[in-house]
Amino acid sequence: AIGELLRKYDTEDDIRILLVEPRDSAAFKALTDHCTVSDKRLRVAVGGGPKAIGKLGGLGVQCGMVAVEADVLFPRGKRPSRGRARIVYDASGSETSAGYLGKATAAQYRAAGVAVVGKAYAVDVPSSSKLNSDQGCHTVIQIVVPSMNSAHEKAVLDPQRCFELLLSSYRSTLDIFYVLRKRG
Repeated sequence: AIGELLRKYDTEDDIRILLVEPRDSAAFKALTDHCTVSDKRLRVAVGGGPKAIGKLGGLGVQCGMVAVEADVLFPRGKRPSRGRARIVYDASGSETSAGYLGKATAAQYRAAGVAVVGKAYAVDVPSSSKLNSDQGCHTVIQIVVPSMNSAHEKAVLDPQRCFELLLSSYRSTLDIFYVLRKRG
C-alpha cells in the first residue's frame, strides 16, 4: 500500500512517511526485507524504546499525523489498554484534560457507534492536547485492522480475507494521509 501511494504520486517531494517500531527490530527487519519500496520519502526507525511513538520529535521528525491500530470500539474514546495506541493516547495528556485524545475521538465518532474493520478514521487532535502543542501532531489516524484472534467477537479467521482487510485498512490510512497532508 505504501509503495502504491509513493508510485502514484512519484513527483511529489513533500510526502514523508516514517515507520516506527520501538521494540521488535527482528520482526520489523523481516517486514522491511520483504518491502519493495526504495524511496527517499520513506524512512524506517527501529528503536528508541516504547515511548518513541509518543515522542517523534526525539527522532528528529516533526509529525503532523500519527497512525495507530484501533479496534472497532475506538469511537467510544476509551483509552487503549496496551500497545502503540495507548502510548499516543497517553502522550495527548491526562484523561481529565481538555486535550485528551479519547475526548476528541468520542466527540467526533461516538454517534457512529462501531467502526468498520478495514477502514481508517482521522481524529482531529485539539490544540490544547500535549500531542499537538508539544509535538505538532494535529491528526491521529485510527486504523481498524482485522484480528485473527478467535476470542475476539469480530475475528477474521480466513487468512485471505484477513489480508484483504488489512490491505484495505492501510490503503484507507494512506488515502487520509494524502488528503490531509497539506493541512499541517
